[in-house]
Parts: sequence; structure tokens; C-alpha cells
Amino acid sequence: MKLMHQLNSGHPIIHTLFLNACLFAGDCIFKSYNAGVLIYCIIQSVLLSGIFTYCIYKLYQWRTGTIVVVGTFLFFAFNPIIQAFAFTTTKDVLFSGMFLLVIVFSFEIIKDTEKFFSTRTYIIRYGASVILMCMLRNQGKYVFIVFIPFLVISVKNYRMKCLILGISLIICVNLIMGPISTAFGIEKGNMREMLSVPMQQIARVWNKNPSSITEEEKNIITRIIPVEYLEQYDEYSADPVKSGFNSQAFTKNMLKFLNIWINLGLKNPVIYLESFFCGAYQYWYIGPRLYCYDGVFYDGSFMDAQYDTLKITRHTLLPVYDEYLRNMSNGHDYNRFPVLSVVMNMAFPFWLMIIGISILMYMRKYKYISIFILPIGYWGTCLLGPVAMLRYDLPLIVGIPLYIGIVLAVKRDYEKLNSVIA
Repeated sequence: MKLMHQLNSGHPIIHTLFLNACLFAGDCIFKSYNAGVLIYCIIQSVLLSGIFTYCIYKLYQWRTGTIVVVGTFLFFAFNPIIQAFAFTTTKDVLFSGMFLLVIVFSFEIIKDTEKFFSTRTYIIRYGASVILMCMLRNQGKYVFIVFIPFLVISVKNYRMKCLILGISLIICVNLIMGPISTAFGIEKGNMREMLSVPMQQIARVWNKNPSSITEEEKNIITRIIPVEYLEQYDEYSADPVKSGFNSQAFTKNMLKFLNIWINLGLKNPVIYLESFFCGAYQYWYIGPRLYCYDGVFYDGSFMDAQYDTLKITRHTLLPVYDEYLRNMSNGHDYNRFPVLSVVMNMAFPFWLMIIGISILMYMRKYKYISIFILPIGYWGTCLLGPVAMLRYDLPLIVGIPLYIGIVLAVKRDYEKLNSVIA
């Protein structure tokens, strides 16, 4: 296997290297890149199964109840979305597993801070989980940075230690993803992903109210995004517009572009809001959708000959099960069932988190609300993404049993305390 492209941090390097290593192993051992994909999927599914098993054990240890423990097992084992993603090579799968572990370990820090800091193993495993989470998706770092002050506030007598731990982990992540990566010749990724919302808003104004844009502003905009890409505007996906984004032109005209974005927003506030809602409403709206990516690309993406240079093919030994997963992940067969259609909805994790936070506030267990900063923070980053996709929502979906379990674990302690006082 030879290097086809320059590595850059736009895609997680650790995931790229892991996938590449599996492909290389398949080629060396079995003379087949298909075998390499199989090796990757088996390792990933085993890791994911181990993380899920650990979460189930923790829910049992927290005494959340038999129904929750058994329900969690059934959720992880028989959820068709999880089954399909377990054998998908997208980076979001492994990130979801590490994100889950960080939530579990963070809850245990707040639940028993003294025990955490008195055991070196707990500190090491927490640090490793956070670093891997941040390395598997850039959002992980930003979410953890936001989480640090909430964690510090939630732990009495250990605030300085928590602060030092959090800052130390962020420094480690920045060193790995910065100087160390650069030393190995890894270039920085394209910044267009984080500009998806501004690009979409400007493109919507360009198509809906072009008279509000001055000739000077049009000149700057088209240097960065050519006219043909602006005219390809899709209100539900930023991909057609951002595919024409010129990074070098943006760097030279950054302040001018941002000023134009602000000025056009002041002139067209309703159009800007419409653009934002079209790109993000699937993350909070439970109901029929006009256009969405709330499914799994079950048969792969970029499988055309011009892209599939490794000649990867799919072969199933279980055609009935294969068709079931395809229908459930792409055909949305679950939408026929009232309750299941809600539970499988991309917006369900968000409303479950809101309910969980509300219950904790009612019980006045404010410090445990900090745990929900992690999934809520990640949810916030999804709103700023190029498109609302199921794979982006996967880290929130796999956390559903934990949101329920954490609230029940706190509720059990709350009721136990009240019974003692009574």
C-alpha cells in the first residue's frame, strides 16, 4: 500500500492510522483489502461491545434497578442502528465509545471524588479516555474544555486538583494534535467545516435576497466561494457550498468575510434564522422531516469506481438479517411504530437530556447536572455542523441508557437520604 494523499488533521489521525493499519494487515496476510476492512470491523465491534458491557456493569453497580440493566443490554444488543454502525468504518463509532466512557468516569468523579483521586488507576484511565475522545473528533476537545469549569464547581475540597487535571489533559491533547503532529509532517485540516453555518447563511441570502448584497461584498464573497457553488445552495446540507470554499482566499480576506457575514445578518435576520433551522432542526424536532440524513449509508458511500480504488465489496452470509438492517437503517421501517419511532428519532436523546436535567433540578442535585454538560455540549457542536446526520448523533444515541441510569442512581441516593432524615 502506498500513501495516496498528504495526511492532515481534518480527519482524526489516530482513526486514519488505525484503519490504514487494518487494511495493510489484510493486504499482507490475506492479499485482500476486503479482509483488512473485516479486521477493522471485528476489532471495532469487540471494543464497542466491551465498552457497552462496562456501562451495563456500572449501571448494575450504581443500583439503578434490574429493569434499567436489562433494558440497557437489550438496547445495546438489539438496536439496529448500533448494529449497523458497529461494522461501519466511520470515525464516529469509536468516538461514541470513548465519549460514553468519559461520561461514566466523569459521573464517578462527582459521585465519589475522594475515591477517584486516591486511586492512580482511575486517574490514568480517565486521562486516557479523554485524550482518545479528543483525538477521535475535534469536537471532543471543545466539549471537554467547556465541561472543565462545571466539573471543578461540582467537587468540593478537590477543585484545584480537578482544575489541574483538566488543564493538563487539554495541554496533552494540544501537544499531540499540534507540535507533535506537525513534527511528523501532518498538516492542519481545512477550516471550512467550522464555517458551515456562516457559509450557508450567506449562500441563502445570495439566492433569496441578492439585492441586499453590494457589489463590493459580492466580489469578496466570490473570491472565497465561487458563484457556481453559491448557486448550488441546498438548505439542508452545506456540502454543495463548502465544496467550493477557498481556504487561501479566506485567510487573506478573513475579517472582510466575517464583516460581510455580520452585515448581511443584520439586513436579513429571518433568512439567517431560516438557514440555521433548516440545517439543525433534526437535532431537536421529533416529527416528520422533509429532507434528512437520519439513516445509515448501509451500502457504503463513495463506492463508485473513481473513488473505490481499493475495490472494496460487500458479501453477506445472512441475507435475511442483512435486508432487515438495510430496511431499519435506511428504509426507516421503525417509523411505522408509534413509540419506537420516537425512541429511534435523532431528537430523542436531546429531550431525554432535558428531562434528566429537569429531574435533577427538582431534586436539587445541581452538581450532577454537570454530567449533562458533556452530551449537551456535543449536541451544541452538532448544530454548527454542515448537515444533520445520524452518524453525528450516534454519540448521543448510545448515551441514552446512561442519561436514564445516572438520574436513577442519583434519585436512589436522594430517596435514601430522605428516608434517613425522616
